[in-house]
Amino acid sequence: MNRQNYKILVWLVIALLILNISALGAILWFRYYTPPLPGKPYSIKKEQPGMRFHDSFIREEVGLDDDQLQKFTELRDLHLKEIKEISAEIEKTRQFQLETIRQDDTDTEVLDSLNKRMGKLHYSWSVSSGDFLLKVKSICTEEQREKMFSMLERSRKHQLCGHNKYSGKSKIRRSSFKKDASDCLRENH
Repeated sequence: MNRQNYKILVWLVIALLILNISALGAILWFRYYTPPLPGKPYSIKKEQPGMRFHDSFIREEVGLDDDQLQKFTELRDLHLKEIKEISAEIEKTRQFQLETIRQDDTDTEVLDSLNKRMGKLHYSWSVSSGDFLLKVKSICTEEQREKMFSMLERSRKHQLCGHNKYSGKSKIRRSSFKKDASDCLRENH
């Protein structure tokens, strides 16, 4: 091996040694010395077998007792069943609308009736949601109502800013939830 190749080999070994030491240093740094993230991820342990995460969330946010929580879950399950049926009808109507529009000789009267049907379905959805919230309101104390409607308002504002289930932000941090929604609304309105 000539002297030139030997020098290159020595420099390669030194470079690899430095790279390995820096990689090991980075691993140790991130493992032991990184500060905790601001704002804890929202995590509630299920209090009872079969309890959904949402139930624990509502219990903690609104302050429902066991009886209220049971009534809430019954009301919610009935409401979700209604909404699921309405949603399926909306999807069928949308599909039929697209098929009607796709035709060469689109009948505008049929299209108009489909638009009216869509409006009625959305109205049914809204009525069902309103009835659900009135029933939930009736099982809450005044203080719990304020907490519930405050939570619903934060959720609505958060969704207006694009932070919903379709935006890819599935893990919402409790501290950033309140901050992001209000900041977004201030910027956009």
